[in-house]
Amino acid sequence: MKNFLLAVLVACSVVMIGFSDGVYAEGKGKKVSADVEELKHKDKKEKKEKKEEKAANKAEKKEEKREKKEEKAANKAEKKEEKKEKKEEKAANKAEKKEEKREKKEEKAENKAEKKEYKEVKHSKTADEKELGRDEKGRMIYEGPRGGQYYYTDHGTKVYLKEENKK
Repeated sequence: MKNFLLAVLVACSVVMIGFSDGVYAEGKGKKVSADVEELKHKDKKEKKEKKEEKAANKAEKKEEKREKKEEKAANKAEKKEEKKEKKEEKAANKAEKKEEKREKKEEKAENKAEKKEYKEVKHSKTADEKELGRDEKGRMIYEGPRGGQYYYTDHGTKVYLKEENKK
């Protein structure tokens, strides 16, 4: 019987301990659930803040990307304009050089024509020769005492005209 009483007493104490733990846990459970609710609320706030922050960062990055794109487009337009200006400048320089070349060619042709003109020969006229005038090349034509027509070269040599060329 002692054993039986001891077993009943142990069983009662176990039940009492279990009951008291249940009451305590039940009372604490409300407190725990309030803490859990508060933690859940904090987590929701943190998650919401993180989500808003992430959205703000995303919007900021999107704005930066848009600005870079606009800047790149502006740079591209500038480069295109510079390239166009260089091309126009190059064409103008080319036209200018062409014009200079043409002018030089004309000047050279004029100089050549001037050189072809007959140079004035320093010749001392003798008493028996007459000046008849100039021919189409600009040379002074003389007539000798016997009727021959001639002109002097740059070196002073007499060149007689043929019958068909006489004046």
